[in-house]
Amino acid sequence: MNTIQISTFNVPDELKKIAQQEHLPLEAISFDLLSYQTQYKGIVDEDWKALEGDNLEEVTTEIEIRSKIFLVRQEYYIKVYPATQHP
Repeated sequence: MNTIQISTFNVPDELKKIAQQEHLPLEAISFDLLSYQTQYKGIVDEDWKALEGDNLEEVTTEIEIRSKIFLVRQEYYIKVYPATQHP
């Protein structure tokens, strides 16, 4: 297996998929989190916006955050590689 870098919204599912594609047990691969980005949108038809900084209340209101249509997601950038054996 070669080292790969990918972006995903679901790290566990992505690791399972890679292990299956490589015909390896899940325990045979490992990963490093390179970075992540928090994204949000306030209405259904709106494009996802990247959260700059670490405070969602700086870019929207508490009323909007508590709305049933307000969505938040995180995109993870990971490096996946073969796990090393520990003695």
